[in-house]
Amino acid sequence: MADALDYDSAVIRSIHHIEDVCVKFALQNYASAGAVFVAYFTDKISLGITVLVVIGLAAVFTIAIWFNVVRYSLFWKLHRIARNKWLQGQTELRAALFANAACKKYLEMEKIPLIAFVPVVVINLLPSVAGLVLWLTE
Repeated sequence: MADALDYDSAVIRSIHHIEDVCVKFALQNYASAGAVFVAYFTDKISLGITVLVVIGLAAVFTIAIWFNVVRYSLFWKLHRIARNKWLQGQTELRAALFANAACKKYLEMEKIPLIAFVPVVVINLLPSVAGLVLWLTE
């Protein structure tokens, strides 16, 4: 059973890595969009081009984030299988975990709902929304 726990630990590290990658993509999008807005405010490019470039950046980073969400979902399934295999040999722990409603709900969750990933996508799209609002109110 230690092998299943070691494997699960490696899977969890991969899940954490994917979470970090998604956050980094959102931050890189903010930095890139910020650079484009700075160019606009220094009268180097027009507002229309600024907004289009920011929307393009958001699209590219959103696609990258969603590819990582797909990877995350796969690793979640791997984690669930390894965790459940390990818990089969831990009868007392398993019984105690399933006796708690919140733990039971978590342990029975077969996949991560896509709604869990919406915040990072929304945050990633905020510069585009700001640009569109600026452009439409000009």
